[in-house]
Amino acid sequence: MGKKRFELGDLIIELSDKVCITDSEANIYHSLNNSFLTSYENAIIQATAFDKDESLEGLKKSYPSNYRRFLGLRRIHLGTLAESGFMNSNYDITFCFDIKFILSQENAQVCDHDLLGRLLLYCDTSINVGEVFKSKKDYELGDEILLNSLDLKKARHIFVYSPEAKKRVAENNLFNSTNLIDMSEFRKEAIKLYFK
Repeated sequence: MGKKRFELGDLIIELSDKVCITDSEANIYHSLNNSFLTSYENAIIQATAFDKDESLEGLKKSYPSNYRRFLGLRRIHLGTLAESGFMNSNYDITFCFDIKFILSQENAQVCDHDLLGRLLLYCDTSINVGEVFKSKKDYELGDEILLNSLDLKKARHIFVYSPEAKKRVAENNLFNSTNLIDMSEFRKEAIKLYFK
């Protein structure tokens, strides 16, 4: 495959012999399956509505109990494009937000992505839970942000990866369709390259 490139502002995705994603701290993402959009009233996700262990299925068996032990109730996770599930074929829509908007949310908590993963996936008791959380002013690219609620209408861009996702967003009058970017074919090639 020859080199392919997607560029939108600071976000650059290159496909050559591997998938390379570069971005700035200005963007943060949340990905999901488009079927969930019908579950959100006024396109606002409330984390407590999904506070069920079933929503954590497919993850390591200990993850749900570790999640409850260390974080309590479910939260909405935002991160880099890669962290949010760009390569996860179960997700066919990604919402891109301005980091200043997300950090301005009253309930936003900044976490070190790697430490949070070690804590939740492996119950790494060498990590003090307090080490996982950071001040909002110390946010840096690669950190994860946890929220109690998220207004999807505030997304600056919406990336769709399937005809169903594109249709659902286009038909939903809550979203600005000019922010809609169909990346179906590009993402399909990225996943194929990543897992080859």
